[in-house]
Amino acid sequence: MPTIKLEIVEAHNLMIADITSSDPYVEIQASNDKKILKTKVIKKNLNPVWNEEFIIDLENPKLDTLQFTVKDWDRFSKDDPLGKCKIVNFSNFMMGQTNDLWLNLQDSETDAKLHVVVTPIDFGKCLP
Repeated sequence: MPTIKLEIVEAHNLMIADITSSDPYVEIQASNDKKILKTKVIKKNLNPVWNEEFIIDLENPKLDTLQFTVKDWDRFSKDDPLGKCKIVNFSNFMMGQTNDLWLNLQDSETDAKLHVVVTPIDFGKCLP
C-alpha cells in the first residue's frame, strides 16, 4: 500500500477565536480513510509549532487527497474552525523526496498558512 510520512510543522497568522487568542490543533483526513488524525492542542497561540509526524496509507497517490482542518479547541462548546486546506494528489511527489509545503488556509479571516512536510515512503508501482 502506498505510504507517506507527514509532518505537521507549524501554522502562521491564525485568527483569534477566543477572547485574545486561540488554542489550535490540526485534524488530518485522507480521502480513502474515515479515521481522523489529530495533533496536540497548543494553548493560547496564533503561530503554533507542532512538529508532529504521522504515517498515512493511501490507496492511489494519483487520486487520494489529504484534508487539513485547523480548529480552536474549546472546553465547553464545539471547537471553532480556523481554516482548512488540502493536498489534491501526490502524482508529482517522488519516492524519498521531502516536499516542504506552505498551504494557504481557506475560510480564514486572516492570511493564515499551514506548514507541512510530506515524504513518500513507499509508492510501489503506483506512479511511473
